[in-house]
Amino acid sequence: LELSYTEEDTVGVARGLAGLASVAVAEQDLVRAACLFGGAEVLAEASGIRMDPVVLAIHRRDAYLVRVRLDRSYVARAWEGGRKMSVE
Repeated sequence: LELSYTEEDTVGVARGLAGLASVAVAEQDLVRAACLFGGAEVLAEASGIRMDPVVLAIHRRDAYLVRVRLDRSYVARAWEGGRKMSVE
């Protein structure tokens, strides 16, 4: 993630954030996961990333788990907070 940031590799940063979000899901840190998914989402939208099918399936599964296990208001606030984070 740090190398992607240093190299201004937006795709790498987005993928790194999505990976960290999946780790947060595995650790049951769902608010953090929602925030990281929001950050990954906004970078992916900006750069037009196309995830490979396996990574996309994992991303969708973990994002779904966040949405069903966490109260909607928490998800919405954390996800939007992640979308508003700066890359720094």
